[in-house]
Amino acid sequence: MATEALLRQGYTVIVVLNTRYHDIWADEIHQLESIENVFVPPPIPDSKSDDRVMVKYATNKGCKILSNDKFRDHLNTLSKEKRSSAKVWINSEVLQFHFNEKGFELGLEQGGSPPSPINVSDLADWMVNRINTNHQYNLMNMVRFFLEYYDQSRLKLPTRKEFCQALKIRSDARFDRIVKALLAPTFVGFGQYDGKIDFSLKFQERHKLSLNSGVVDECVRQLKGILHSNWVDGLSLSHQLNVGLGNTLGRRVNSDTLKRHLGLPKTTAFRDILLVCLGDQFLEFELKRQGQYQQWYGLISDEVPKLPVEIKLKHLLKEVKEENYSVLNIPISPLVPEIDKLVAMENLWRVGMGKSEIAKLVLEELGNSVKTLFGSLSNMLCVVNQWYHGWEHWYFDSNGNLRENIDCDLI
Repeated sequence: MATEALLRQGYTVIVVLNTRYHDIWADEIHQLESIENVFVPPPIPDSKSDDRVMVKYATNKGCKILSNDKFRDHLNTLSKEKRSSAKVWINSEVLQFHFNEKGFELGLEQGGSPPSPINVSDLADWMVNRINTNHQYNLMNMVRFFLEYYDQSRLKLPTRKEFCQALKIRSDARFDRIVKALLAPTFVGFGQYDGKIDFSLKFQERHKLSLNSGVVDECVRQLKGILHSNWVDGLSLSHQLNVGLGNTLGRRVNSDTLKRHLGLPKTTAFRDILLVCLGDQFLEFELKRQGQYQQWYGLISDEVPKLPVEIKLKHLLKEVKEENYSVLNIPISPLVPEIDKLVAMENLWRVGMGKSEIAKLVLEELGNSVKTLFGSLSNMLCVVNQWYHGWEHWYFDSNGNLRENIDCDLI
């Protein structure tokens, strides 16, 4: 689509890809090569070289580069002296792009447009009825599913960010993660991630999996014991499960042997093991630590466990601001203790008119506005004061600012 649009605008197009993508997209690349004024150089041997080749060719020939990449890997290979001038060159010579209802457009999509409607259950039901369990799906196959659904629904195709927000997964999640999250818990997707973009997934219906029922039952017992009233990080949970199951089976268990004992393919992800064993009875969220995402898991129960001591509410809010929506999978009670009494609500509204980031997070999770919960902001403050008499009294002035009134009596 991008190539055809650029040709109509008078550009000559050179498509630079490394060997991996020449193998994955052989048919698509053959189609591109057959188009006049489109040139596909021989495949680049490794992924670290394609940036360097593009930048070198563009600087020598005076070309523009079409990419939303920031070329950070390439910049990191340069000395500090050259890096600043290279950033200036990238900002001026690299064209960014996006796709919208009109098709391909140069430039990043402007904010402020209303989000596209996403009915996750309708899209999931539509896809579930079309998944062939004997077929191996790649990126192109899945993209066509999405395009077909939104084309016949006559709806604007949502952005990846909007999909991630609706599914409560981090905004930079790969497309295979979006697909697997969308189709769970009806299907479990087994496969592998191939390079930076493509994947190969085969789906099986959960209730038709050929599993070792005895090992599955023991895994369920072990997982429920480990997660009982606790949040556990992914690495610790995997280790404790392997040790516990190894003690029961009387043999050493690691990630690969665990999958074999359960009757699952080697390409099964750890989260899919939890999905198979616990269904939708487990909770999860991710936090970014030193550039790496760390998964945390809990168990749905009458008493939702409190967050680990080292995880603060401000850290979770930072994740939300950085568009890691996976933290919204956490029930609101660990975020704001004693939510049933709304003891912590006073702090949420100190900024006035309920505009604090914490308040937004709480209300998004509750699915209610202040008006539906309390009737008005003033009523809310009175209720909070009645619940906890130790707090000062507050009111809103004519400008809508929250003010403290020491002389105010409780209504």
